[in-house]
Parts: sequence; C-alpha cells; structure tokens
Amino acid sequence: MRCARCGASFPGGAGSTVRLIGETDVVLLGALLRGDLDSVRCPACQAALGRTPMLIAVLPSKGAAYYTAGQVRGHSPTASVMRANLRALLPGAAAPRLVEHPDAEALRRAVTTELAGQLVPLRAVVRAVADGTMPELISVQWRMLTPAVFAAGHLAVVGEFPQLELGGADADESDDSALAPLVAPHRYAHADRLAALTLVQLAALDELCREWSAFIDAKCASPPGVTFEEDLHAYVDRGPDRSRLATAAHEVLREQEGLVPYVLEAVLASLHAGTGVTNPRGSQWAELYFAHELVARARRPPAPYITASRVAAERAQATIPHEHAWGAAGAALATLMTEGRGGLALPGGPALLEEIATGAGHPHLMEAMSQAHLRSAVNTVEGVVQELRREAATRGPDDLVPLVRLHAEFLVAQGRVEDLEAVAEALRECLGGDGPARGRSETWLAGALNRAHRPASVITRLGTAPQPWEAELDTDLRVNLHHERATALEGAGRLAEALAIRVAVLGLLNEASPRHPWALTNLALTQLDMGRPDLALPGIEKAIRLLGPDPSLLEYKAMAHEAVGDRSAAEAALAMAERLSSTDRSRHYALLRAHRLAVRGRSDEAIGLLTSASGLKGTAAATADGRDLLTESRAWAALLDRRAELHPAAEARAAALPPLLHTFAEWSEAAGHATLAAAAHRCRAELLDAMNTGATGDDLVAEAWREAHAVGERHGLAPDGMTLLKLAFDAYAHADTEAARRHLAAVPAAVAAEIGGVPDISKVVHAPAKLAAPLADIGGLLLGVLTDGGTEPSQRSPGAARVEWPDFRMVAELQRDAAGRAASRRRLPDVTVLDEGFTDAAVARLAQPGHGLVVVEWFYVRHQDDQRDSGLCSVLTRIDAAGHVTTYFLPQEQIDYARLGARLRKRLFDWRPRRRGDPLDQAEWRRAEEWMVNVLRTCAEADDHVVVLAHAAMAGLPWHTAIGPHWSVSYASGWTALHSLLRQPVPPRERIGVLTVPRSGEQPEVAAALRASAGRAAALGAGAVAPQEGACDIAAFEEVMRHCDVAVLLCHGFVNHVEHEVALMLADRGNAPLADSVAAGSSLGNAHRLSWRDCVLLPHASRTVFSAACSSGMSHHAGLGDRLGIFGALRHSGTSAVVAPGWDVVASATLPVLDATLARFMAGQSLGRALRQASLDATEDLPAWLAWSLTLEGDWR
Repeated sequence: MRCARCGASFPGGAGSTVRLIGETDVVLLGALLRGDLDSVRCPACQAALGRTPMLIAVLPSKGAAYYTAGQVRGHSPTASVMRANLRALLPGAAAPRLVEHPDAEALRRAVTTELAGQLVPLRAVVRAVADGTMPELISVQWRMLTPAVFAAGHLAVVGEFPQLELGGADADESDDSALAPLVAPHRYAHADRLAALTLVQLAALDELCREWSAFIDAKCASPPGVTFEEDLHAYVDRGPDRSRLATAAHEVLREQEGLVPYVLEAVLASLHAGTGVTNPRGSQWAELYFAHELVARARRPPAPYITASRVAAERAQATIPHEHAWGAAGAALATLMTEGRGGLALPGGPALLEEIATGAGHPHLMEAMSQAHLRSAVNTVEGVVQELRREAATRGPDDLVPLVRLHAEFLVAQGRVEDLEAVAEALRECLGGDGPARGRSETWLAGALNRAHRPASVITRLGTAPQPWEAELDTDLRVNLHHERATALEGAGRLAEALAIRVAVLGLLNEASPRHPWALTNLALTQLDMGRPDLALPGIEKAIRLLGPDPSLLEYKAMAHEAVGDRSAAEAALAMAERLSSTDRSRHYALLRAHRLAVRGRSDEAIGLLTSASGLKGTAAATADGRDLLTESRAWAALLDRRAELHPAAEARAAALPPLLHTFAEWSEAAGHATLAAAAHRCRAELLDAMNTGATGDDLVAEAWREAHAVGERHGLAPDGMTLLKLAFDAYAHADTEAARRHLAAVPAAVAAEIGGVPDISKVVHAPAKLAAPLADIGGLLLGVLTDGGTEPSQRSPGAARVEWPDFRMVAELQRDAAGRAASRRRLPDVTVLDEGFTDAAVARLAQPGHGLVVVEWFYVRHQDDQRDSGLCSVLTRIDAAGHVTTYFLPQEQIDYARLGARLRKRLFDWRPRRRGDPLDQAEWRRAEEWMVNVLRTCAEADDHVVVLAHAAMAGLPWHTAIGPHWSVSYASGWTALHSLLRQPVPPRERIGVLTVPRSGEQPEVAAALRASAGRAAALGAGAVAPQEGACDIAAFEEVMRHCDVAVLLCHGFVNHVEHEVALMLADRGNAPLADSVAAGSSLGNAHRLSWRDCVLLPHASRTVFSAACSSGMSHHAGLGDRLGIFGALRHSGTSAVVAPGWDVVASATLPVLDATLARFMAGQSLGRALRQASLDATEDLPAWLAWSLTLEGDWR
C-alpha cells in the first residue's frame, strides 16, 4: 500500500487495520468516540488512506464484543473465527456474544450507550457527595464500582463527550473540598475532576481492603465463591490509569486505620505491577506474603479464611523482586527460630520457604542463603587450610576450588597476600601438584588478589604474557589465566595491554562456547574503560541476548548507555538490574540511584537514599567496599554543587567521607591499583571542593587536586580534564602562568582520551560539559587580574599572574568544540592544539595573502565575588596580510543573546513567503547587527574576511546576515579548526558531483527548479557525476563523496531539535523521499534520511559541499561548545567547507543564489567572496532572510 499524500509504502495486511479496544482502555475508547479510528491512517504522515479498519470493542462486563468489519478482507469474518480470537480476551470460559455493527458510527453509538450505562453507579456517587452520604453509599455498593465504571468516568470528566456526563447536584458554591469537582464540574479544570474521581476509586479500594480485613480479623470464611485473588483481579488489575492510582494510594490508603497489613500491601503491590512505578513498600509486601503462605502451607488443611485470602503465584512473581524475596525468606526463618519453633530443625521449615520462593519466581533461594551463611564459618588461615585438606579426601577438583573461595574470602577482604599465597599452595597440593593443578591454583590466587585490589602482585606472579608451563593447560585454564592478567593490567591502568589480552581470549573461544558471552562482556568493560562505550554497548547487548537479563550485565549496560548520553535507557537498565539482584546488593544499587538523582537535581530523594544506604564505618570498611564509597562520594559532591540543603545527619555523613577516601586511595596505590587510587583522590578533591567555604579550605582543596594529578602521573594514567583545570586555576591564582598554560594545553588530550574514539559525538558530547564551570572560573580569574581601568592583558594588578592574549584565547578555545576536537585528534592525529598555545606568533601563521583576516570570538566568565557580573566577553583579533596581529576586547551590548537566538531561530524556521514582514526585523537583533558592524569598522578593511567563532550561548544568531553586506564571512569551530583548514592547499575544483532528489509528489515548480539547477551545476565541471534521480541514494552519495572535489546536493533536509538531528533526504531503492516533514520523521521515512551521524563514518568526503537542503547548514549546539551537523561530521572525512541554508527556505528563491555561488567558485573566485557577491545580487529581488539564507562554514578560500 502507498500513501497518496507522502509517498510512503508499507504492507497493507490486516494486522495494521484491526484495532482492539478494551473497555478500560480510556485512550482507545476516547479515540473511538472522537472518530480518530474511523479510517486507516498512513503510519508516516497520519493521512487518511480511504479504508475503514476493523474495530473490535471488547466488553467483558457485558460478556460481549461489539465490532464493525470494515474493509479488512472485503467481507465479514465468520462468528466462529471472531469468537476463537476473542475468547482469550474475556474472563471465564464463556464464549463472547458477538454483536456486529454496519459501520464505525453505529459502533460508536453502541459503545457510547454502554459507557453511559456504566456511569449509573457513579452518578449515584455524585449525588451522595452532594448529600454528604458518599461513605455510606460506597460501603454498601462498592462492588458496583468496577474498573469499567471508572473508565467511563474518566471519559466523562474529560468534558469532551456530551453523551457522557456524570451530571451534578445542587452544589454549595463555597465548597472547595477535594470531591467538589464531581458535583460542580463547570467550576473546575479537567485535572481537578480527574483527581476527585481518583479519590472515589480509592474509597472503593478502601472498602475492598476493609471487607477482606474483616474476614481475616474474624477468622471467618468469605462468602461462597469469593476469593481475595478474584477481587484483586476484578477491581485492581484492570483499572484505568493505574500509575496515578498507585501513587495516590500510598498517600490515602496507608492513612486508613483498621486495615490488615497483608490485605493493604497486596492491593498496593498489585496497583504497581506492570506500571513501571516502583513500589516503595515492596519489601513489606514480600515479608507479609511469605508469612501468609507459610501459615497456609504449614497447616493441613489451612483455615478457610487463609485459603480464601491467598493470592496467586503469578501475582507474587509480578510483585516480589529477588532482593525482597531474599529479605522476606530471611525474616521468616528468623521469626521461626526466635519463636522457639526451631526454624532449621522444623521438619519442612526451610523446604516450605523454598517452595514459597519458587512459587514467587525465585528458585534455589534457600540454598543461596545457606551458602552466604557458611562464608562466616571459618575465620583463620589455618582453618581454611585444614578445611581444604579435610574436604580433599572426598571431593574432586571441581568442588575444591569453589570451596576454597567460599572459606577464604575473608582473607581477600583483609588483603592478606601472604596468607592467600599459602592457601594457594595448599590448594595446588590438594589438586595433585601437576600442571593443571598449578593452573587451577594460580587462577584462584590471581582472582583473589584482583578482588583484594592487588594487581601488582598478580602481574608479578603471572607476567603480562603466557608462561611456558601454561602450554600444557586446556583452553579453559589458559582463558582463565588470561582473564586474571587482563584484570590486573586494568587495575594498574595499562588498558591497551589489557585490551589486547581480551581480544585474544575472544579468539580462543568460538561463538558456540558457553563462555563466549563472558568474554564478550569482559572485552566490553575494557572498551568502556578506554572511552569506547559505542563499541562496548553492542557486546553487552549480545551477551544479554545470549544469557538473558542478569543484574551485572544490566548494570554494565546502564554504564554504557550513560556514557553515550542515553540517560533514560541507563535508568531503565539499572532499575531492572536492581529488581533482579539479591538483597546483599541493594545498598550498591541504592547508591548508584542516589548519584543519578543527585546529578539530575532530585536532591531530597538522593539524600534519603544516601542517609539510609550509607554504611561505611572506618578504614577497614572503606577498603572492603571502595567502589561504593566512590559512588557515594560523587553523589554528595553533586548535591553540594547544586547547593542542596543537608540536614545535620547528612552533613555529618558527607564530612566523614574525605578521610575515608584518602585512606582508600593510599591503600589502593600501595596495592598497585592505580586506577582506583586516582579515582579516590579525584572523588576526595571533588567533595572537598564542593564543601569548601573559606580560605582555610583552599589549600586543602588544591592539595587534593594536586595529589589526584600526581598519582596519575606516577602510574602513567591518562590525565583528567577536571583535575587539569583545577590545577590551572590554582596556578594562575599563585602567579605561576607557565604551569597554568601547561595544564590548559593538556586538556584536549585528556578529553580525547576519554571520548575521542566515539564516532557519533552526540553520544558523548555531554561528557565534557562538566568542564564549563571551571573554565568560566579561570576566565573570571584572568579578567580579575586586570586593573579596573585596564583594557589590555598587560594592565594587571601588582603581584598577579602574567596574563596575555594566549591565555584568553586558550580559555575561549576550550569552551568550544570539545567533543569534535577530541574526534579530530583520534582521526587526524597531526591536527592538534598547538603545543605553543595560541600565541601571536602562532596566530600570525593564519595570515592570508591579499587580505586581512578578522576573527570574532566569545568566552564565558564567572567571577568568584559579587562585584563583577558573570557573562560573555567578546574579543576581536585581526591578522593582516603581513602577519601583524592586533587583539582587543570589544565593548559589550546589554543584550540577552540566548533569548534573542531562541526567538530568531523560531522565527526563521517558521517563516513563510506569504507572511508579511521580515523574521529578522526584531529591535534587539537590529541593535546586535549595528553593534557588530560598528566594531568591525574600527579595524576591518574592505577586502578582509571575517570568521565568527560563535559561542553556544549565541546559538541561533545569524551573524552572517549582519556581516555579509559589508565583508565576506564564514563560521568556524575554533582556532584549532582554522589552523587545520589553512594548513591544507586551496580546495580543488576539478570534478563535480550532483545529486538531484525531488521528493514524492513534489510541487512542479520545485521539481523544475531542482532539475534546472542540476543541469547548470553539471555543466560547470568536466566529467561531472550526476546519477539519475531514482538512483540518488546513500550509495550514490558515498560515490560522489569519494571521487568528486565538489559535491552539489539538490535535495530536501530534515531537522529534529530534540534528537540533535540534521539529515539529507535521499532516494531509497528507487523510491523518492516522502512528501512532508511528518512523514520524513516517521519510521518509514528513516530509510531516506542520511544523518550527520552517517556522514561521520565516511572514509572520504568532497573538499567542498554545496547543499540546497533546508536547514542543512545549521548545527545543534550541545555539550561544551560543540556544533552537531553536516559540516561538523564531514570535516573528519576531508570536507573543508559547506555552503548550505541555515534555515528552511524557498527552493525557487535560494537555488539561484546557490547556482551563482557555485559558478563563481568553479570559475576561480574564493568561496567567501563568491557567496557574498551572489547574496548581494539576490537582495535586489529577495527579502534579506532569503537572500542571505546560505551560510558558509569552514574554508572560505
């Protein structure tokens, strides 16, 4: 099937034209009543396709299914087919009563009638509210208030459907109670009416709880045929808007007195099941469920009221995660023992608990708890060796290694290397003393030493390559030893060596090996440590597909998602990991969640988790639980950075952490675990920095940062960007300018080491954003060095640091293009920040023959005191043809550039030719234009070229429209980019490639303009590459990029601001792109989109690109001054310039400007001057927003 409107093609099978509508599905019921389901719609653009779907309204309360057959198969399905398909949707075994209706309108009337009938009990409630008798009514008639009734009520309170009204009553106008919106709906908003209806639902659930509480309290049987499970299914499971109801229930039902806890918690847990909302009282429900089931199973036969009030095992599986089952089983066992019933000796006691746990979806729970109990049975090294030798008489090798790990773990926790080695010798002896015995014992010992954070000891014993004696070992043992070597190397910060071993391990195991997922996971973790989450994530996901969801794998997946910026996916993976984990890991996940909450500004929740989960007590605990200590410290630092208010207990906890961190760092370094030591020092420095409130703390904070840097240098670790900036600030503050410059110059390499290997920089662009604040602090400090009246760096306060223009240029540069520059360092290693910094001599090398070069840039400053305003500073630098450099600060206009940019961006994207006026005609923008032109006139000559290094705070400001009428102008990402561009020869312009891609159903004048432009472009170059329109797909694009000096892209564009998307719309399999932006943004339109992310992966790209695609010249500002778009992607593959529209344009107006620019450029004129002259000529016939719609980013030569 093909859409006539947008051209999308998709399968036309029945599956896409049948809609099942449940009687409590308020979303689909509302769509049915509004007529939104009357026609089958295009999944791309939502246009009606002229076909009617089959609509089936399933009404279990009526035991019926109302349907209209539509045009699914051209005829009505038989009743037997319909009945077979619907039986599973209806409760009970009764076949549904099928009621056919001739069309959607008839079905709508029938469903509306049924819904109106469902409102009868609610109308009685409304009258009772007005009379003040609602509690009495609901206590008698609560079983009439079914989920179907409340679904009808939801639709009624929307106020959209006149046929569905709850009615009203004589309302007291002064009544402002929570239920008043039901009585006088006209006085209240929809949200208020819905909230009142929710209170009625809760009142009905309260009665359900009271009735079952009374049965249990009285120990009497419920009425015949009624069970608690059936009532939960009928009144709780199928209700509408259960997420809202679950949240409200905790506030309302828990305040009610006289409810049996088992009943209340069962209702609350059931409300949360399947909603994605975490049940905050899940552990209480688990304990009550286990206790209730224990009573039911211990007595034969159980009392009738116990039997009637049991819930189904499926409900327990849906509401009790593993950690809550663990805690509940432990509590039940402890209760049995405490009450003198001999829990362990009671025949069937643990067995009953295991039976309950298995029914709840957690088999082997009691066995796991028993193993955990045994870990504390042996507590001396002699005891371990004795136990090992005793067991060796009856156990085989496969049993001895797990046994020694179980009994010797306390030696690992205490870091007792010599004792661990003694146990390893005993183990080797017990295993027989041969080569395999050595392999097993060395593997166990290396694992124990790694867990004890002793990587140096592992490397000393095993080396970094296989030893000769390992040759006789089988594959599994060789893999194990490789794994422990790699783990130790990672701990020592030698990641490249570790990665090589991880790859070798994967080569030893074929994909059919059960250990293949394990090897994939380990490789992925090493890739994560090396800053390649994009490579790590597929490996982790493959391991999950092979092994199923596992808490550790899900935690690693969360780490990878977080590293690539997908926070929602990270939170979902972590939440699932927490649900599946054992109770002894609950603290670990609580701290991880607290850190994420703190970073996102949800301070109260984070503090609550931290104060309940914090459990470290002194040095020994710190060394045993170091990684959680780091997580907790980062969470407190994030809270303090956000100025969260801490209560005394929280303050005390935060203040107690720095000494523990210092101890853990020293202990880790002594053990050879350099990466942990560096991380601990950084966490300590961050926490002290966040806590710092006075001069006394300054030296302590600075010393902490210095130590964090020193430990990395001692062990050859990659530098940390935040640490370098903190050290640079301290060096400037102490007048050590040279040290400050060295630290700043090292920052790009630090960022590249962290994220530079990820091709799609949008996935890691957020990572360097944390450096914005310290960079702004340095900028403020540098400005503060100047005297109050000074306008030059040479005018500084006595005794202050020597501040010169290279210092300001470096700070400004580091606030721009952080992730893009990191990617450039990886792909083009010769293009780096100059070692000498941005001195005048370095800047002078940008001089161009025949004209001057003017560079305008901005950087953000933040002052430590209140005497100066924080904000943007602007600097102008002119390099004349002879290489003389002049730089000065520009006077500032009081303009809110961020607000102005947002307003102009919206106006330019929304503007259409038929609209009167000019989108650029804004008073504040005219002031900014005038300011820019005036400051340039003070130094720029007529033939000069102006380069704008825009700041992220100015996103959306079209400076080229202000500068273009006076000088040629282009945009660049920074000084580094300018040096890399101008080191290349002038762009060649020999071979031209042209792609022409009208979209489906293109307007004739647009198609004609595109084809005419294509003809003119192809005529300009010898041997032009110009595929047929239907063949202008991604493969053709890659061919043009590979072989042509100049690429001309005559196609449409696509922009998605939320996803930071800029894309070109190309053909796919001979089909033209879809017709409009809605269709282009759909899943069907995705096949036609060539994203800037795809462009990043190109091995080669044309030096110069001309694009007619709407908005393809724009870039999304993100992270630390990064510009995400077509040019930013293609520059890594060889493109030096892109000319393209900065916003949505009119093809017939813009294409002639593009054609004229291309013709001048191919004739030998510089690109900057060609574009300026073509735009100037266009102003005679076009408004400014069209004449100057084309932007130039990159090389203007």
